Amino acid sequence: MAVKKNVSVISVEKPTWFPLTDDTGTFPIYGEPTTIGTAVSIKPDVTTETTPDYGDSVVQDQYVAFGGAEVTLETNGYQNEVLAEITGGEKLKGGVLRSADDIAPDGAFAYRRRKSNGKYRYTIFYKGKFALTSDESSTLEGSSVSYTHPEWTGSFVDVPGVGYMYSVDEDDDGVDLDMIKNWFTKVTNPREESTNPVSGVTLDKTELVLTVGETATLTPTIAPENATNKNYSFKSNDISIATVTPVQGKVTAVTAGTTTVVVTTEDGNHTAECSVTVNA
Repeated sequence: MAVKKNVSVISVEKPTWFPLTDDTGTFPIYGEPTTIGTAVSIKPDVTTETTPDYGDSVVQDQYVAFGGAEVTLETNGYQNEVLAEITGGEKLKGGVLRSADDIAPDGAFAYRRRKSNGKYRYTIFYKGKFALTSDESSTLEGSSVSYTHPEWTGSFVDVPGVGYMYSVDEDDDGVDLDMIKNWFTKVTNPREESTNPVSGVTLDKTELVLTVGETATLTPTIAPENATNKNYSFKSNDISIATVTPVQGKVTAVTAGTTTVVVTTEDGNHTAECSVTVNA
């Protein structure tokens, strides 16, 4: 196990919103991500609710429950399209009409923070709503500029069976690097079993010359070697000339002619071919 020195968080980056489209399954389904803006600062706060149990006028026990999480985010401006999508405002003539009837949609919120060792800490909240709570501006005073930043406030709840937040450092032991790579393209489910996708398949032979009644066996090699799903199936393009067993890859010559035997992987539908010539 690697021993890491204590490091500080020095910046926040890539605040990203995933609209929630369906939460009836074991894990919510989310839509395409939207970058809220460039982040200036972020402050997540978690509240708890404590219920004491008294006996003989003193607390004998207590129950502490999650009461919600609030995220305050400052960005360098925003686009009206983003404002409409996140707050539920109506897009009209290039702008956003906001009203008391707006219903902000639920969604997930992801971001990362850079640490002083150059590595990143990744965080995601699974279900909540954002509101633009401050859009202050200052006037230009001669050559003096005072920068102000819009402030977003997000309120997040727990998702039964999932949780309310997940956080991981890219230099943690056992981290899933594919999960880190896709952090801002899909909402991560840390309980989901990690998989290694198939990248290709090859055959030990690319040509076979057989006589009628003769047999030969083709052997596929799946890449990478540690691919999770190595299932495949064989098929002959013309079974009147040569047949092949779906899994074993045993080719049997039937009648004179030429055909192709194809192997296809279950994961990714990668293929490899072998030309089969049958002589009488």
